[in-house]
Amino acid sequence: MREENSNSVPRSIPDRVDAVILGGGLSGLLLARQLRQEVPDLSVAVLERMRRPLPDACHKVGESSVSLGSQYLEKLKLTEYLLEEQIVKMGLRFFPGGGHLPLHERTEIGPSAEPVVRSYQLDRGKFEGDLRAFAEEDGVHLVEGAKVTEADLIEEKGSEADHSVSYELDGETRSMNARWVVDATGRNALMRRKLKLTRGVQHKANAGWFRVRGDIDMNEMVPRSEVEWFERPLGAERWRSTNHFMGVGYWAWIIPLSTDFTSIGLVVHEHVHGHECISSYEKMMDFLREHEPQLAAFLEPHEPQDYLCLRNYSNSVGRAWSPNRWAMVGEAGAFVDPLYSPGTDFIALANSFTTQVILEDRKGGCLDTKADNPAIAAPVIGKDVGAGTEFEVLPAVAAENIGHRARCHRITKPGDGVEAVIGCRIGAEAAQDGNIERWSDIAVTRGSIDTEQHPVG
Repeated sequence: MREENSNSVPRSIPDRVDAVILGGGLSGLLLARQLRQEVPDLSVAVLERMRRPLPDACHKVGESSVSLGSQYLEKLKLTEYLLEEQIVKMGLRFFPGGGHLPLHERTEIGPSAEPVVRSYQLDRGKFEGDLRAFAEEDGVHLVEGAKVTEADLIEEKGSEADHSVSYELDGETRSMNARWVVDATGRNALMRRKLKLTRGVQHKANAGWFRVRGDIDMNEMVPRSEVEWFERPLGAERWRSTNHFMGVGYWAWIIPLSTDFTSIGLVVHEHVHGHECISSYEKMMDFLREHEPQLAAFLEPHEPQDYLCLRNYSNSVGRAWSPNRWAMVGEAGAFVDPLYSPGTDFIALANSFTTQVILEDRKGGCLDTKADNPAIAAPVIGKDVGAGTEFEVLPAVAAENIGHRARCHRITKPGDGVEAVIGCRIGAEAAQDGNIERWSDIAVTRGSIDTEQHPVG
C-alpha cells in the first residue's frame, strides 16, 4: 500500500502538541506509531522535509534488520504488512577470507534452516512511504515539506514551559510548541549539533553503496557443476540473506529488496584502506576488482541507479535524553557500525526508552532519575536480586561512552549486606560514579561496583 501523492498542506496544522518529532524517517515514524499505540491520548506531530511520493529503494542505508528490531516492528502491529510487502530474511551469511578463491571454495557461515525468529529485508523508500500513511491513520499530525530551522529548548530545570520549534513550509515561517521535542533528523542531527553533544569514537570506517535494478542471486556466481554448493541446506534461499563478502579491513554486502532492486555496499576500515576507495562508484568498483574480483565481474553488467558514500560514519553522543523533556533517536543520536545490521535494534531501544520516559512524565514521575540513568528504564531479564542471581539489563544507548559495556561483578544489597553476583550491560556513564541503581522485577539494588569497560563487539 502506498499514498502516492501528498503535496497539499494538511487542512489543520496544530500550533501545539504534546510531542513533536523532527524528521519523518524510519526512527521518527516508528516512534510516532509507538507513542500513538502506547499513549493514545498523546498528541503527536512529525515535521518532515521531504514530501511524498518517496522513490522505491530510497537512498538510505539500513535495509537489513535482525531479530530484536524485527520483533519491535512486529510489536508495533506491522507483521502482516512486513510479510506481504517486504522480504523475510534468511539471516546473516558470511564469506570470509578475501575474494581470490572461487565462491564455492570459500568458507560459508550462515543459517542452514529457516531462522526461528523472523527478520526482514526492508525497502526503505517503500516502507517509509507506507509508514507515513499508517501514521496519518493513527492520528499523527504529519507535516510534509516542513524544513525545521530551529528548536528553542527550555533548559531551565523544573520548568513546565513548552519548547518551541520553528520551521518553513511553502515559503512561510511557522512555529509549533510542544512539551516534548524528539530529534529524529538522522545525520543532520539538528539538536546534537546545536547542543554540541557529538562525541568521537575510536572506530573509523567508511561506507559506499548503490542500488541496481533486478534480483542479484549469488548462486549464479557458481557453476552448476558444483553440485555440493547447490545441495547445501536451503542453498536456493541464499539470496534472501544479507550476504557479506569479507577480507582484511573490508566487507561488501548484497541485500535484496522487495521492489525489484538490490542494494550493494562496501565498508572499509580507515586504518587499512582509507576512504578514497569508496569516494565514487568507479573507485569502489576498482577496489572490488582488486579484492573481490568474482563479485566485481558479477556486478559489471548491472548499471548503478545511484551512489552515496559516508566517511567516518560512527559517532557517540554526550546525552540523548534529558529531564528537560527532549530526546534524540536513530542516527540523530549515536551510530556505531552497520555490521550485523543493528540499526533497527538501536531504533527499537531508543524509541522504547523515549516512550517510557514520556509515559513517566505523563504519570508525574521523576524524570531526573530515568533520563540520567537509562539502565533503569531498560527492560530487565531476570527476577530476583538475591545472592548468586544473575540477570542482564538490555543495552541503553544514551551514555556518553556509548558503545562500551560496563560489567558489574559484585553488588552489595543494602540492608542485609548480602552480596549478589550480577552481570549487566549499562550505559558506561552510569557506572563511572561507583554507585548505581538497577531495576529488577522485584527491587531496586544500590551498591558499590567494580567495572571493566571494553568496546562492544
